[in-house]
Amino acid sequence: FPVTIVVQNGDSWYGIAQKHGVDMKDLMKWNQNIGKMLYKGQKIIIKKTENKKVLKAIESGQESSSISEPSSGIKYVLHTVQKGETLSSICRLYNCTGVEQVKQLNKMSSTDVVPGQVLKIQI
Repeated sequence: FPVTIVVQNGDSWYGIAQKHGVDMKDLMKWNQNIGKMLYKGQKIIIKKTENKKVLKAIESGQESSSISEPSSGIKYVLHTVQKGETLSSICRLYNCTGVEQVKQLNKMSSTDVVPGQVLKIQI
């Protein structure tokens, strides 16, 4: 299903594609009417990919908004840590079962997080 996002200052085709786990060429093809330059306030369409592609994106370290593992039916979200967030505050955002589960899922030894870090969270 397509999702529409609004371009923010500093956004790029590459950054948006990475953030949403899609190929940059596909993203530009879906939005041919926009041209190569992005401007704040423009609306961009993102067509979600099938689960297998999204899982490959995660394995290669790309960011995606949500995924599911077909064999188990378990759903995940990838969250990019923002300034001021803690592992506890991120868990509250997604009503996850606990900090320890997030630590295990992301192979973390402590609860420390840094802005820009991408966490896989079961939802």
